[in-house]
Amino acid sequence: YTIGWICSNSKTLSLAVAMLDKRYAYPTAPINASYTYIKGSIGHHNIVISCPRIEDSIEDPTKRLNPNDLRKSFPSIQYCFIIGIGSGISPLLQLGDVVVTKPPQHLQRVNSTQYTNDPPEAWEHFPTSLLSALNQVELAFIDFYSGTIPRHIEEAKEKAPHLRSLRLNPDRTQDILFYANYKHVDTPETINSSASVGDGLGEVSAACYHCDVSQSTPRPPRDIKVHFGKTISETWVIERSTIWNGLEIDYTIDMLCIEQKAAYFRTTVPYLLISGICDYGDSHKNETWQDLATANAVACAKGIWFLESEQYREWCNLDGKALLLHGPPGSGKSMMASMVLDHLSTTLLSEKSVVFCYAFCNFYRANEERAENIMCNLLKQLCQIQSPLPQSVEDLFARHRSQRTQPSLDEAASALRLLISVYPKAFIIVDGLDECEPSSASQFVSKILDLLVDTRANLFATSRSLPNIIGKFREHNSVIIDMPSNSAADDIGQYIKSNAKRLPDFLNHSPNMLEQVTNTIIKYSDGLFRTARFLLDSIVDSKTPESMMDTLEEKSRRNDTLDAMMTRIRGQSADRRDLAMNTLLWMAFAFYPLGIRQLQHALAVEVGESSFDEANIPDTDDIASVCAGLVVIDTERDAFRFCHKSVESWIIERRNKLFPDAQLHLTRVCLTYLSITAFESGIALSVDDLKSRVQLYPLYDYAACYWGYYALEVPECPDILLFLGKQANVAAAAQVLFLHGAGDQTEYAALPGVSVAIHLAARFSLEEAMKVLLNVFDVDLKAYGDWTPLMVAAMWGKISMVELLLAEGADIEAKDSGGRTALSLAVFRRRKGVVDLLISHGAKVNFHDGNGSTPLLTAIDREDKAVVQLLLARGADIELKSKNGEAP
Repeated sequence: YTIGWICSNSKTLSLAVAMLDKRYAYPTAPINASYTYIKGSIGHHNIVISCPRIEDSIEDPTKRLNPNDLRKSFPSIQYCFIIGIGSGISPLLQLGDVVVTKPPQHLQRVNSTQYTNDPPEAWEHFPTSLLSALNQVELAFIDFYSGTIPRHIEEAKEKAPHLRSLRLNPDRTQDILFYANYKHVDTPETINSSASVGDGLGEVSAACYHCDVSQSTPRPPRDIKVHFGKTISETWVIERSTIWNGLEIDYTIDMLCIEQKAAYFRTTVPYLLISGICDYGDSHKNETWQDLATANAVACAKGIWFLESEQYREWCNLDGKALLLHGPPGSGKSMMASMVLDHLSTTLLSEKSVVFCYAFCNFYRANEERAENIMCNLLKQLCQIQSPLPQSVEDLFARHRSQRTQPSLDEAASALRLLISVYPKAFIIVDGLDECEPSSASQFVSKILDLLVDTRANLFATSRSLPNIIGKFREHNSVIIDMPSNSAADDIGQYIKSNAKRLPDFLNHSPNMLEQVTNTIIKYSDGLFRTARFLLDSIVDSKTPESMMDTLEEKSRRNDTLDAMMTRIRGQSADRRDLAMNTLLWMAFAFYPLGIRQLQHALAVEVGESSFDEANIPDTDDIASVCAGLVVIDTERDAFRFCHKSVESWIIERRNKLFPDAQLHLTRVCLTYLSITAFESGIALSVDDLKSRVQLYPLYDYAACYWGYYALEVPECPDILLFLGKQANVAAAAQVLFLHGAGDQTEYAALPGVSVAIHLAARFSLEEAMKVLLNVFDVDLKAYGDWTPLMVAAMWGKISMVELLLAEGADIEAKDSGGRTALSLAVFRRRKGVVDLLISHGAKVNFHDGNGSTPLLTAIDREDKAVVQLLLARGADIELKSKNGEAP
């Protein structure tokens, strides 16, 4: 154990334990022991967290644990972090800030009149790795790193639910710095109160209700900051006014902080003193800020460790190096990626020859997290900071803008390689590779690692411990760090302990049995706090130890827990049950997580009704309530989400049992929504009208784009043809579908009097509907940019629909307004299967489209090797130039 964390109180101890990646077993300390020890690890560093008995440290400050004491028990300790709270005595500080102090800057009382520094050994023997990192860390913390502290704390709260009771979001308007000579005005009713009163800027804690706010210095709200500087350690509480009016030392002019945890240390063990600022060292004291100050100090300590680690420094200093941080959910990977980004953005801010770009992937947007999207994200960031751009990149952008398409993975990777090669050093940060669809993640990793080979770029990536991803990084000789999960055992054990009064008396009278029950619940809850609560609730009314253990055994499987929750949902009134089941259905089977308003509208639809009744829109709290805790409101994403990923997996695995008619229901809801009277006017005639329509009807965009995918599974649904027969409503839906993402979705519209139902059927490959529609419409009916149904099917790669339309006599050589045939469009969209099929049916391969290009030139321009080879094999003329004279 090489690193020590010394905590000043039990609250600091709880937060520090939550920051561990892994906690190790340690014998329970005797009742009369002076210190509590907890052993664990962060990354590959073994850490001892210690805390003195509070009553001992209060009665006699000399008994406070110091680094020398810790080294006696753990001789391998190299350095310590001493963590707690303090009082800010500099106008630079605000409440919640953190002060980091090195030994030469630490003054501590040694007797009633003298202060001193620690012996030189406390600084001279500081580990070289930490010393060299502190210069970078200090620079990073001043402006940037502090922004990651709140995210770090959120990670800890996710792993330790009992920490959620801490007051970590105090009102910034309560950060009031009274003048040093202005004393607190006390009254009997405000003593020991920390509640807030007031109605806006300048409100104060109830403890200062009678204090004059005009006797204070304005404290404009800002983000938390971390400061490096002097701290003085005292044995009693000192007010700023005392210091500024003649304390016996003359070091206070640049002093930042006063604290009490490190007085009388005189240690030879290297250490950093880390203090969260909870008050201003005056008479206006309350406890409002203590929780946040403590949490920020602990989070800061973990941050220093990571940026100091040898593996991180190796990654920073070598060229073309990749670092993969992998571990289970909740182990702090995203927080570390944020920390690295903030560190690099600060240390490299003045280095014009160094660049960085980043991407944070999201499980709830997995359908969007494709390899080409991530690569384009990185490319866009570098394009925004580099001027002028290489001509090839300008051309790539112009080509895809004109076609309203996105570069392929190969195109984006090639452009990114070109931009990065201009710089001596580049850093790429990608968090959450596991949040992507597996094949996309694999493609992206392969491309980005190849990019490192011939550039000086470094890659920092995080992922769950997936063998395929780890294997690719290992082949590249990458730095690989395993972040083991912090067990939730302590948190669940704390929860059970706090609810002991609810348990049967026979359990509370038997410590051994209570421990056995606690361990059983911890074992079967598998880190899911809601499961632990369910198991605890299930034994509250047990009459005997035997029946209690039988109940636990019966309920201890995760599936049983979720089955019981579903039974609870189904046991509600019909209205509440239907609302809950529809909510779970949409959350599990929507193609992407719907926003709150989108989901509300989906739940409010009455299938078959021609109008939308806003009175049916359910309240968000009602939605969460009827789902028995399986879903929660995610205000940051403006969406609902499952309480745990396992819930979604469990529902999907049981889809046939829970939702046997899921596709039919989703199809009918979407088509009912698109058929309402609000869309009977047809297409929106202006951009403003279209925006207003999307805002008023938030499900409009989703229903228009995805109804056909649901309908594919239920071709016999009568609602499909009923909807396709409503010409105006179909045109309104097609306007969003065909022109999705275009700059002006009103630029192209269905021709007056022309139905586009046949084009929608081609787009979604609805073959049964197409067979009926061809009895009414011409197979070569044109709409939008003179597209025929065959062109639409070819563009979207619908091979079976292409075959059907060709069998019905579709004109294979018909051209759109750009002079392109179905083959041209299939080549442009990289639809190799469709290209092969069209050529087999006699499609011409040697001709010029409206832009003067040939199918072969288009395939080459799109860097589609497979289609190029196919065209050459099927008779493409390699000598045929474009009308501009460009040769293949």
